[in-house]
Amino acid sequence: YVLSEVKAEKTLERGRKAFIRSQKGEFNGRDKSARFLGEVVLDMDSMRITGPDARFEYDSKTDAIKSVHFTGGARVSDADK
Repeated sequence: YVLSEVKAEKTLERGRKAFIRSQKGEFNGRDKSARFLGEVVLDMDSMRITGPDARFEYDSKTDAIKSVHFTGGARVSDADK
């Protein structure tokens, strides 16, 4: 558990970067998941997604992000669209 000022960076396929910040974070080594809570902001390329709760699930074999689930509503903005 990280209880304040969480900031993370993840390298995606083709060298793309994802940046995430939140008020709290929960990280689980057993099921390869990460949960971010409180004013979550995910920046990737020209897109920003914000919401109260986000859960990242990883493929246990490749360590790649399998899915991202925002709970409690999400707002999406994309400068390119």
